[in-house]
Formats: sequence, C-alpha cells, structure tokens
Amino acid sequence: MLSACTGGKQNSFSKLGEGDTLKLKYAKNLCVVKHDGYTTVSLADPWNEGKALANYLLSDAPEKVDPSVKEGFIVVKTPIKKALVSTSVHCALYESLKHTDAIAGVCDLDYIKLDFVKDGARKGNIADCGSSMQPNVERVIALQPDAIMLSPFQGSDGYGKISQLGIPIIQLSDYMETSPLGRAEWMLFFGMLVGEEKEAAAQFEEIEKKYNEYKALAAKTTSRKSVMMDKMVQATWYMPGGKSTIGQILRDANCNYAYADTKQSGSIEQSFEQALQKCADSDIWLMRYSDGGDSNYNLASLAKDNEKYKVFKAFKQGEVYGCETTKTPFFEETPFHPEYLLHDLIVLLHPEAEFSKGETPRYFKKL
Repeated sequence: MLSACTGGKQNSFSKLGEGDTLKLKYAKNLCVVKHDGYTTVSLADPWNEGKALANYLLSDAPEKVDPSVKEGFIVVKTPIKKALVSTSVHCALYESLKHTDAIAGVCDLDYIKLDFVKDGARKGNIADCGSSMQPNVERVIALQPDAIMLSPFQGSDGYGKISQLGIPIIQLSDYMETSPLGRAEWMLFFGMLVGEEKEAAAQFEEIEKKYNEYKALAAKTTSRKSVMMDKMVQATWYMPGGKSTIGQILRDANCNYAYADTKQSGSIEQSFEQALQKCADSDIWLMRYSDGGDSNYNLASLAKDNEKYKVFKAFKQGEVYGCETTKTPFFEETPFHPEYLLHDLIVLLHPEAEFSKGETPRYFKKL
C-alpha cells in the first residue's frame, strides 16, 4: 500500500500513501507521489535525519479531495498564480519556466538584480515585502498571495506572524541538496507549483544531458591543474567544502582542489595561514567578489585588499579569474543551471582541449 520515494527504499520523512512515485535521479530531500486528482510532495528535514520538514498536497481542485486525505498536509491549490518569493534564485527559476507573471511580491528587493523584478517593482506590479528574515506582515496581508516561498535555515523557530495568516508556506530547502543535479532536479517541483510540469521536465532533461556531456569531456582531458577559490572576508577565508555543490562541480571539471576530500557540504572557515598552507602553489585562482563599483578591479586592486595575496603562485603568474557577482547572474543561474558553471570551469582549466577553443566563460574573466 505504501510507495517508496528514492532508490527503492522507504524514506521515513515521506508522508506516503497509495499512488505512483515520481522517480527522482538525484534529489535526496524531495519525494513526489502522484495520485488521482492530486500530488503529494514530502520534503526531508536536512538537519534532522529521518524527519519531514513539510508535507504538501498539490491539486487544481483541492475541494474535491477527500478531507481525510488532506490530514497532515499543507494544501496548495495549483497552479499558483500569485506568489510571494523570498530569494532571487527562485525568482530566476520562475523566469526560466517563463512564468514571471506568478511573482506578485518579493523579499530583499535590494539584493535582486533581475531586470524583470526591478521593473515590476518600479511599476507597482511586484510588491516589496521587506526582509526575508522578517517579512512585513501588513504588506503580505495586503498582497494576499496564494503561497509564500521561503528558504528555511537550521535552528529556525518558525516564521512568526506570517505563519498565522492561513497562507501556505512552501519551504524551499533545495540549497541543502548534496549534488549539483540534485538541486537542479527541484525544478520539477516548481513546475508542478506553477503549472509548467512538462516544461520543467524538458528543461531538466536538457540540463542533465549537458552537465553529463561536459563532465565526460572533462574526464578525457589529461591536465589536472590545481585550483583555489574565493578570497578573505574580513579575517576569514571561506572555501567551498568538498561535498558542496561547488566542490563537486570542481571535481567534475577534473582538477585538483585542496579541499576536495573534506566532508562539509557548506563552506569551510579558514585563516589566511591555513589557506596559504593548502593553496600556496595552486595553478589557478577563481574568485567570486563584489567590486563595490570599481569596474576596473584587477590584480592591483586585489593586492590593495590584502598585500599577502601576492605570495600565491596563481597571483604571481597572473592566473586569477574573477566573477563580479553584482554584474553577472552567477548566484541566480548556477543553482538550477550547474552546467553553466561546469562549462566555465572546463574552459578555464583545460584551454588546450578542443572543446574549449573559441569558448568564452559565462561568469569569469581574467583579472
């Protein structure tokens, strides 16, 4: 009577029932079961193994679903035509699915670079609902969205007053997936929410195909350059962990990354001395940064930030490549299009490969 969610094993986080389980290839924290007239979606709690973060029941006619079936589920009427979205990443996903009209409000507007959001806010078509950590309740009430889409975080004690408004809160924990394609596969869930399930499936199929093609091309290259990532933020150097999506994309790009064998799925906090010990002889330095308005950010600018950067081999040899995150859609695109980043890395790390000749990186440029 019960349907399993992944790998043929029953997941205790899943709110299971009769139906056909959607076979997900990569996502570990998402379980989708199709029923006659509705779909159930269970999200695993990434911080508490075996427990559910939330259980949803999606239907275009929830009033026709037996009330006993709805017990224990957050009911969401689909397609969602009026959403409050808290992150630029998920706004970009709606744009990818050609459903920007479903975004009626956003949080953290100042941090969203997407033109359609900025234009919509200026014209009054998209409401600014304040901080994603504490949305403006009055504005949310005035907006009356069909659903509120928020990113949960470890240690959260709930969502305060907005959780008392009777509006479904969809917790988007895709960023806690353990693989690049695992996070991208959450696109299927979004497709169900906005009524673009087939489009989402088609897009993910293409993303998967491209990513695996690039990965296979990288595996055939003979060079294995060593890589270091990012730069210091005040007194701390945050390096992507080996189990993070960035760490895994670096591995798939066929390079040597000093932190590749670490078990962290997030960032690793390092002092300058620790980073120097690990990365002093790295061949290439890839960094994401915000130049604060300096459109001519270069090696001299980098040295001005910290004179000690000059001791790294990559700096000495001029092999430093930067991604200016306020001028490129890196954070908006790469979570659901990891193939874009993998393409960039292969071009930079394996310029001798036939694949790389004539190709221009999407996000990075040489300082």
